[in-house]
Amino acid sequence: MAQVALVPDDNPHDLPSSPVQKKTAKATPAAAALARAREQYAKAGVAVARARGRANELSRHPHAVRARQIAESQLETLRRALLKSPTVQHAVEITKLDPAVLVFGTITFFLVFIWYDLFKLAFPVTTALCFVRPAYHALVALDDRRPADDVDNTLAVFVLLGLVQTVEAFFGRALVAVIPYYFVLKLALFVYLGHPRLKGAAKVHDKLLKNLVATSPPFSPPAFPSPDQDLSPQKHQKVYTPKSFNNGTPSNGL
Repeated sequence: MAQVALVPDDNPHDLPSSPVQKKTAKATPAAAALARAREQYAKAGVAVARARGRANELSRHPHAVRARQIAESQLETLRRALLKSPTVQHAVEITKLDPAVLVFGTITFFLVFIWYDLFKLAFPVTTALCFVRPAYHALVALDDRRPADDVDNTLAVFVLLGLVQTVEAFFGRALVAVIPYYFVLKLALFVYLGHPRLKGAAKVHDKLLKNLVATSPPFSPPAFPSPDQDLSPQKHQKVYTPKSFNNGTPSNGL
């Protein structure tokens, strides 16, 4: 009967004995994973190239070309319609953006940060928007010497903005909890107040604030001396001489 030699599974000669061999054995799984990642990346690049070529073929299809022409025509019609608004024209001149991009971007910004109040930024965003427009008009009025009506409306906007911010400082949370869509209403109110055509702030001032100021005591600023008035101390200095004393009582003399 033949004898079978038993060979142990763990051969000591196959195990890494030196530090270099141990390092190579440990690095082998990482190298294999890196090779697999490169292979997957190459396959993904091939898939992207095929998809891009297919998209180019579809874009040259007659129906796709016709749809693109219709979309461009509708977009151009929308641009012309938006540019009829002086507000949009002014915003386009300042931002140098496409009218459609500007309007739809503004609508998206309004829905995200004010209507749905994501990230709880409705309060600072509406406060900043209510301040920016009247501040811009105030700077333009100072530089270009705008008519008195525009200046009066801008000043009234700042008065009402300060009043609203003071009320919000004390009762802001209660207003948000009681009034639905408070920030939307606040923004719409200040659009009406600061619009150059509507001049709502001037109307509120004439009907409400003007009467409140009229019932308060008048304020008279202190009188300051005119530039031509002589303010030298010698003119107002009291000089006493022996002749100015009469029965022990001094009298003023010059």
